Parts: sequence; structure tokens; C-alpha cells
Amino acid sequence: MVALDISHARRRPPAASAPETAEPRQPAPLKPRSRRLDTLVVPQSVKGRFRRLKWLALIFCLAVYGLLPFLRWNRGVGEPGQAVLLDVEKGRLYAFSIEIWPQEFYYLTGLLILASLVLILLNALAGRVWCGFLCPQTVWTDLFMAVERGIEGDRRERLRKLGSPMSLRRAAGIALKHAIWLAIALWTGTGLVSISRMLSRRSARSRPARRPPSPMPG
Repeated sequence: MVALDISHARRRPPAASAPETAEPRQPAPLKPRSRRLDTLVVPQSVKGRFRRLKWLALIFCLAVYGLLPFLRWNRGVGEPGQAVLLDVEKGRLYAFSIEIWPQEFYYLTGLLILASLVLILLNALAGRVWCGFLCPQTVWTDLFMAVERGIEGDRRERLRKLGSPMSLRRAAGIALKHAIWLAIALWTGTGLVSISRMLSRRSARSRPARRPPSPMPG
């Protein structure tokens, strides 16, 4: 008779351990980046043909917005002399030779619908031409970023400043940047209205006074 010993209490002797060798030299740990720098989006300036086209579109759009109130249009005696004017007091919209009254507001509605169709067709044919070059948000974003880049430098310089402690010179640059941004915002929000009111008052003062009608002979 053959007996088999299947006891699990026995264990194999441990294998001979390999001779200890020198541990490989670990590289020095990198300096951890700030969590704030990892979450920031700092764009890099680009150059090229399309960037030049964007600068030309920006200059054109800002020139139209800033110089349009100064464009004059002769409508006769007693009428405003601005080419484009929204007269809130009289409830009229002047656009060159066009004069729209409140009861003719459907003309403006039709014009807005036509502009929406042109925008959809332009995006379907030429992609993001409107959003990338002529959209007001794009124009003013490029203007604000140009101010920031002119004061604080390009991407690498701004990242270096963000990773360094605050200094008096950097604080002055940030204050100057926000002051210019605030001036641009005020000019954008109130400049067109203020210029229009100033020019309308000036044209009203320059109008000849109307004589009262002479009484009918009795």
C-alpha cells in the first residue's frame, strides 16, 4: 500500500535571495506647478495672413462704430444733420436718406430678418467668417487682448509673472490694464449715445429759429 502525504502545513524552503545591488539613482523631483497656472488660459500671439486680415477687420469695425456719429447728412432746415441717428424724443430712426417712424417699425424687423438670413448663408458657405472676423465679441476681445499683451507681454512673460510673487511694478501694470479696459468699456457703452446727443444739440442750436405765422388780415 502506498500512502500520500498531502499536508498543506509544509512549505518549500525560500529561494536564495539575490545579492543586494545599488539602487538606481532617482531623478530629482520636479517643482510642482501652481494649480492656478494649470487652470488659466493664456493665449499665444500669432502672425500670418489671416491675423493681418483680422487686424484690418478690427480697425474697420471700430472706425465705423467710432466715426459714424460724426458723419453728416443734409436733410433740410429743421431736421437733424447726422447721417445715422436714433431720435428717442421724437421716436424716429434716421439712416442717411431713410426716415423710419414708430408705425413703420416693420421695415426694421424685415431688415433684421434679412440680416439673419445673410449671416446663416455666410456661415454655411464660408465657415466662421462672421464669428472669427466681424462679430462684435471677437472685435472687442481682440482689442482687450491687444491691450493686455502690450502691457504685460506675451504668453511666456505673463506665465512667468503669474508664477512669481506680486511686486509694485506688476501691480501698477495690472491697474493700468484694467483702467484702459474700463475706459474702453465706458466708450463702448456711452460713447455713441453721448456723441449723438452732443451733435444733435449742436445741430439744434444751429438751426434758424422759425418765425410764428403772421396773423391773417381782418
